[in-house]
Amino acid sequence: MVWFYGINHANHLCKSVVQTIGVSKRAKLESKIDLIEARLKQINDYKINYYIENNDETSVVNLLESSDFYEDKKTLANIYMSKSDYSTALQIAEDAVEIAQSSQVEEAENFVKLLNIRIDLAQNEKTIFDINTQQEQALRDMASVETPTGTEALIILEAVYGEEFEYPILKFGNQARSMSFNDNISGIDSQNFNSGMFNIYPNPNDGKMYLDYELETDGILLIYDKTGRIVSEYKLTSGKNKLSVNNLKLESGAYTYRIATSTENLKEGKLVIIK
Repeated sequence: MVWFYGINHANHLCKSVVQTIGVSKRAKLESKIDLIEARLKQINDYKINYYIENNDETSVVNLLESSDFYEDKKTLANIYMSKSDYSTALQIAEDAVEIAQSSQVEEAENFVKLLNIRIDLAQNEKTIFDINTQQEQALRDMASVETPTGTEALIILEAVYGEEFEYPILKFGNQARSMSFNDNISGIDSQNFNSGMFNIYPNPNDGKMYLDYELETDGILLIYDKTGRIVSEYKLTSGKNKLSVNNLKLESGAYTYRIATSTENLKEGKLVIIK
């Protein structure tokens, strides 16, 4: 991590020098700084992806916390959201607004708004299908701006209201990464069981979710993409259980899930993945 700090520190020094030189030299130096930042970002992304592939969550978090890039702070906020540490997630998102470049400020502010909606729903044990009129309007305002957060808002609106949108073609940065570690099912237990027969939560989520269920016979959980293709399936054991899913394969978007046994379909619903 020392080398990373050294490059970052040198980059800050270059920026301070820019303020004291002529226009022509300043333009050239700014161009060099942009190149340094792009290379630094590339190295940073490589390291983060390496740690993700090796399921080293601690190193990922440490690297994101030391980073000065807005996109990294947004990713870090999503990690804490997946851990249900809402206050830390919100604080990181609010701090990220301060380091966002001028072209990122609107996106950063909208990300904070979206995070507040997600936190409010989670703390009140609700899902996106329980949003109120004020939250709906906020989502529509976000969706009107072609940013990663705007696309996330479109996905939610499509899932909740069945509206069809043409998603803008965006280049997603770190925020498109899945921050779920270990692509597997972590098991079934009977603790913290919800009284409802079927309850999948949180919704939306980043690929990490839980299903509280009760079945008389063994069953299955199927997840379909927009084309109707099965993208994930999980066996369900009879009885009152809790399934924990941590899925790296699901990309951001709206999905349909179905709970069924060998003889009947028991429940269908919408599922939103945001990464």
